[in-house]
Amino acid sequence: MKRNYFYINKEFGDEESVKIGLNWLISICKLKKNGQALLAVIQKENLKGMIENVLNRSIINKLILNKDVILENIQLKVITEKERLYDWKGPILIAFPNKKLLDKIDSMPSVVDVLVIPYSLSEIQYWINTWNAQSFGEKRSEERQSSLSSLTKEALKMLVNSTNKGIIHPLDKAKTVDLFKKLIYSGEKINADDVRVWLVREGEWKPKNADDVRELVEKICVGKNIKTIGKSFWEDNILDQLRAKMNEV
Repeated sequence: MKRNYFYINKEFGDEESVKIGLNWLISICKLKKNGQALLAVIQKENLKGMIENVLNRSIINKLILNKDVILENIQLKVITEKERLYDWKGPILIAFPNKKLLDKIDSMPSVVDVLVIPYSLSEIQYWINTWNAQSFGEKRSEERQSSLSSLTKEALKMLVNSTNKGIIHPLDKAKTVDLFKKLIYSGEKINADDVRVWLVREGEWKPKNADDVRELVEKICVGKNIKTIGKSFWEDNILDQLRAKMNEV
């Protein structure tokens, strides 16, 4: 699924960035004939200030009270990091997010159009890397290349297919630890951040579950002992099997 993810390349935010973001939100709705737009903020208190100066106090008060707000025939809704919303099929403007809010949006499987107004560019860099997000209004940049080898990616596909998209279950955790130990001990250079990117973007894991794996990989890379149940879950020659499978394609 093609995702159109953008960010405004400016820190600390200003009213001009909010105007650009809201104009984008409405224009995407009109372009795709979607009658609803979503504005995501950490908490509703964040609607005050710059966003209020652009929309006006009356509109903000309605949004805070979850009342209907119509902008150019488009219904505008608000979500915060604590509210329950598991999917969305329209465009989303994310204003001044933290990681928790970005991860919440990343967990929604149907989202394809996102624009982020950052407070700090460094805080959203991991999100930019995950989705190859583009600077809004600027020339498209080349996609960041993953450091993961073809073998490691093939191993990740196998892991995704053999677990429940996470390592909450002790057996899934044990499988994950065993697989990465085999990869690392065989000489594979593993970047934990790139593992997370692959799991979220290609494996369609929820960000929290991918974070759990990233933390495990970091520990394995520095030789920390990780307690798991059971013995080895993969055959000793599993990496050779994966190489053979890759050569067949």
